[in-house]
Amino acid sequence: MAEIVRYVSRAAGVSAGGDGTIGDPYFSLTEWEAAEQTDLTAIENATVSSVSGTFQMGETLSFSSSGATGVCKLQSGTDMSYSITTGTPTTADTITGDSSTATADIDTIDSTGATHVCKFLGADSVDDSALIIEGWTTNATYFITIEPESDTDRARSLWDSGKYTLSDTGAASFGSIQIKENNTVIDGMQILKNTTSEYHAHGIRPEPTGSGNQCIINNHFLRYTGSGNTSFYGIGVSSSTWDSHVFNNIIVGWKVGILLKPTDDSIGSIFRNTIVDSTVDGIDGNNVGATYFNRPDVYDNLVSNSTTNNYNGVRATTSGGNVSDDANVNFVTGSANETFTFVDAGNSDYTLASGDTGARGNGTDLSSDVPAVTTDINGVTVASPYDSGAAQYEAAPAGGVVGPLLDSAMTDTLINGGLIT
Repeated sequence: MAEIVRYVSRAAGVSAGGDGTIGDPYFSLTEWEAAEQTDLTAIENATVSSVSGTFQMGETLSFSSSGATGVCKLQSGTDMSYSITTGTPTTADTITGDSSTATADIDTIDSTGATHVCKFLGADSVDDSALIIEGWTTNATYFITIEPESDTDRARSLWDSGKYTLSDTGAASFGSIQIKENNTVIDGMQILKNTTSEYHAHGIRPEPTGSGNQCIINNHFLRYTGSGNTSFYGIGVSSSTWDSHVFNNIIVGWKVGILLKPTDDSIGSIFRNTIVDSTVDGIDGNNVGATYFNRPDVYDNLVSNSTTNNYNGVRATTSGGNVSDDANVNFVTGSANETFTFVDAGNSDYTLASGDTGARGNGTDLSSDVPAVTTDINGVTVASPYDSGAAQYEAAPAGGVVGPLLDSAMTDTLINGGLIT
């Protein structure tokens, strides 16, 4: 399977206008999305020979015999992938890059379709442009992933200004990230919302359409420090006929940490999130009739210090291990009136402390669930007795733990669980 990889960097010296390669990355997620949106199911993968020169990613391609045109997406040795703009390439074609003037002969056209991975890195400035993902065509095989370039760039249970951070300046219709495409994975990002006087000031809002689609939102640290905004949810699930899987996120200071507002029975899973200091509800499932609340599986969430309710009307098909420091866990299985102890919440470290008694050992085994969750936000492998929340107790501080990204092993888990094929 072809995999197209692009990079977004906020490192010193990077500016707008790159081609998305590691040597010339995009400057923002918005720039990446505008340049790369395409039909992933129609990308053509060919074996080429007689390669002369180096093709540039994103440059226009001309095909000599067929007269077709396209856009270069990948060239690695004799492997080449391109989207087709006009015509139908054939094995009689020589491909020419309009900017690079590189050439290659098509030997075989091997397959159609590719996955697309956007890797983010760098922290010399924040990414201040809200991201709207739309204009793509995907399916369960050829999907979009946004993830850290390396473990160093990955969000953890300790907020770190030295990591890549998305902190948009507002004016987007529905928050920092709006997902309007199907089959999208977003992993491991710090998101800071510090805007004022917006109506919608959400963190991540998934709302694609269509039957049998997937969205995976995991391993994020979302902070809200804005003011005067009307509606601000950390993660607001609001869509129909698709499945959202939200796990291992730390969500601090929002009006509602996770809002479940489906229009049918198609919410997937809410697993091991830590939600603190919500100004209304921690997890709110009370915006539509109870008919639509019998789908999500809700396990091992830790919700603390919400002004109104930690759990409000969250109706689940199955649930367990949910913990709360207020008087109830409203409709889900778990325990109330717990006391939580974090390593250093005052300095934004929400790892469970050794002396915690409210979440340690109160979780469940999610290794056989869909998706299978076997690590926490810090990449630590979870084991019995299982903790609730996104960051289990660990002997080493959060900043010192080296854990896996959403890499091929995790992707295999998702594939085997039926989320991505």
